[in-house]
Amino acid sequence: MKHKIIILLFFVLYSAVVFAIDPWSEPVILTGSMTVMATVSISGFPATEDDVLAAFAYVNGIQELRGKSSISVVNEIPGCLLQIYTEINGEIIFFKVWDESAQQILAASPNVTSEINGIIGSFPNNLFPIYASITQIVSDPTFSPEGGSYQTAQDVTIICATSGAEIHYTLNGTEPNEYSTLYSAPLHIATNTLVKAKAYQIGWDPSSTTSAYYEISDANYDEINSSPTEILYVYPNPFTSSTTIELNLKDESGYYTLDIYNIKGERVHSISGLGKGSITQVWDGKDEQGNKLSAGIYLLCFRTSSFSYTNKLMLK
Repeated sequence: MKHKIIILLFFVLYSAVVFAIDPWSEPVILTGSMTVMATVSISGFPATEDDVLAAFAYVNGIQELRGKSSISVVNEIPGCLLQIYTEINGEIIFFKVWDESAQQILAASPNVTSEINGIIGSFPNNLFPIYASITQIVSDPTFSPEGGSYQTAQDVTIICATSGAEIHYTLNGTEPNEYSTLYSAPLHIATNTLVKAKAYQIGWDPSSTTSAYYEISDANYDEINSSPTEILYVYPNPFTSSTTIELNLKDESGYYTLDIYNIKGERVHSISGLGKGSITQVWDGKDEQGNKLSAGIYLLCFRTSSFSYTNKLMLK
């Protein structure tokens, strides 16, 4: 009841305005919806009345308007109550802002994930911040299906809300750049894989790097590569204090790297070396500064000059 009263008060404060003229039509009306209580800034400055915040989702590769609301300034805070229509949980919702004074549509961030009857932000002290920029920033790439555990191989589509943007990606845990592989068709993911993507457009700032980890249940977690060239064993897994990583390097160069990432795609530890034959490394569950990491899933990315693979580690 308390939440309903707060939402009603917020709606009264931020809806008693004349709707601004914007370039969008009316949103698609669906049976379910969620609510975002937002405050909006443009290039670091507060949005003004007559600016408009709009929410979109991709449907079959086409942007679909799911909600929009004019900005109103109350107590010098620019905000709005935005109803976003959705019928499923887990949709990627992205935002755009109509800058009335510049007569320009701006990409905005961050994205949110849909939750039927969900509420993001609260009035008055915890409004959800949405940032738009006249220096355009390419929207963050999104993955469909999202990362997770699957019984069979998945064909993964990478989407960017910025029209005309190019998406570059990696499959070995490295940071993508404009020289990384250009995305042009769905990725067939048949083994445990960490996908990272970044989008670019000439004259715009690039997007942030987004990542998704796909765990395919029929993959063998202990023996990563079935070829005799490089074989990786990890034991114990799950582990509590340390885990042992055994390598068998037959490549002439013998150079390898072991990078460990958290589930957000942030590298927390790195090991590299030069050798040949049987090599053993031990990871004690700490980051490179010696701090004990929290329990959870981590990704081990093993790379040589001719081979790369990603494996899941479970720190208990």
